[in-house]
Amino acid sequence: MNIKKLIERGESESLEFKPSLSQTKDIVETISAFSNTKGGSIIIGVDDKGKVIGVSLGKKTIEDLANKIKQNTDPKIYPSISVEHIDDKNIIV
Repeated sequence: MNIKKLIERGESESLEFKPSLSQTKDIVETISAFSNTKGGSIIIGVDDKGKVIGVSLGKKTIEDLANKIKQNTDPKIYPSISVEHIDDKNIIV
């Protein structure tokens, strides 16, 4: 399923939206919860209502996020992270 349609369907037990990377603790907690159930996806750069607001990406944004997730989970979680472009905005999946 394409990302835009996934966003249109809204949040669910296996899909969570986060508006920004500043919520790292919340992101890690959600990833940990997903890993203890059936899994799931987090889309960063989308608000709770499904509006794409985008995120700013630096040279090490993805690497830093992956490291924070690995460092704050036990056992360590090695996330699959990608950058997608929706409505000319970057989001992280």
